[in-house]
Amino acid sequence: MNAQQLSRRLSARKIVAQRLATNLIVHCERAASGRNGKRADPAFWNKTDWRHYLHIACRSPASSRLPALYRDIGEIENTLHEADNNCTLDKEISAMTTTAHSPETIRIRELNDAFRRAPSKHGQLVWTSGISILPFDEQLAIIAKVKGFDDFSPDNDPHGEHDFGSFDFKDEKIFWKIDYYDQNIEYGSEDPADPSQTTRVLTVMLARES
Repeated sequence: MNAQQLSRRLSARKIVAQRLATNLIVHCERAASGRNGKRADPAFWNKTDWRHYLHIACRSPASSRLPALYRDIGEIENTLHEADNNCTLDKEISAMTTTAHSPETIRIRELNDAFRRAPSKHGQLVWTSGISILPFDEQLAIIAKVKGFDDFSPDNDPHGEHDFGSFDFKDEKIFWKIDYYDQNIEYGSEDPADPSQTTRVLTVMLARES
């Protein structure tokens, strides 16, 4: 597995770990505070509230999945660090730069473009909260701009995969990005050029949410 594939796997695992950790904290805090808004602040929790918090923490599926994820993240980071120390990472980055239009990259770009133009057919579309609270007609306009985006350059698309873009909409800057997961959306895809191994997720957000 080369440096680019390792970096993708590392990014995907970090995204999943962050999402699991955030959901775990939210669920534990809800269990502790209940429906009483006055107890939303942990500073006002009593022993019973903390017991509820720990009860959910110990029994949540995220608690068993997170250690393995963090272990994988550490192992991948160590591998990348060792490659850097051996002066091999720079060579691979250089090779990636010079082969930006390799058959694999072209295939990934084609799949990304097709997915972005019809996300419901080729993967999943995710809104952030900032997008979801906008009026429906503005949401449709933003999606139309994402689907029709073609302002790619070496600056915003250094690998030539068409996996990120940004544009202005009214008074906001909009970001969109494509991430590559496995079929179960648990880990990074082993090969983003192979649709049978990959679930693409298109995330649309306000730039200030990133």
